[in-house]
Amino acid sequence: NRHKQIHMDNPTFSCEICSRSFVRKGHLVAHMQIHTGDRPFPCTVCSKRFSRRQNLTHHMVIHTGDRPFSCEICSKSFDRKATLINHMRSHTGDRPFPCKVCNKRFSRRQNLTQHMVIHASDSPFSCKVCSKCFSQLQDLTDHMVIHTGDPPFSCKICSKHFYQRQDLTDHMIIHTGDHPFPCK
Repeated sequence: NRHKQIHMDNPTFSCEICSRSFVRKGHLVAHMQIHTGDRPFPCTVCSKRFSRRQNLTHHMVIHTGDRPFSCEICSKSFDRKATLINHMRSHTGDRPFPCKVCNKRFSRRQNLTQHMVIHASDSPFSCKVCSKCFSQLQDLTDHMVIHTGDPPFSCKICSKHFYQRQDLTDHMIIHTGDHPFPCK
């Protein structure tokens, strides 16, 4: 079977720019567009260009509003079948992606991938107080509040302090008058 062969073969096509390897020449050709900036697929409505046809197809939803995949429970609709499948887990509680280390389960594979960093000994950000590891500096910064009690974010204009970065961002509106989301 062709799919199994992909996993068994050694990649034979290498990118001369970044050395990434591919099993198929077509995958290398598509990858090269990252380096060349080639975008051969234009949108016929707004002229935005895309490196892959599937990206153009997904973009067209902006213009057509087409959302052919509907949830039978709440009637919410989606432009991709995979997005509907992920959404359905919010109703069923299904968590098909288990962590092989601690058995915690996740509804989305990307959440499991992000979680796995806490088990890696080489997590790039670790707490100097309790040694807990984090995959992102922001998560470590947020965590430090439990040790210090000090809000880590402060307004440079009025010196008010906040525990969450988003709260500071929201607060800045009173100084700038910039309301990014219009009232409806």
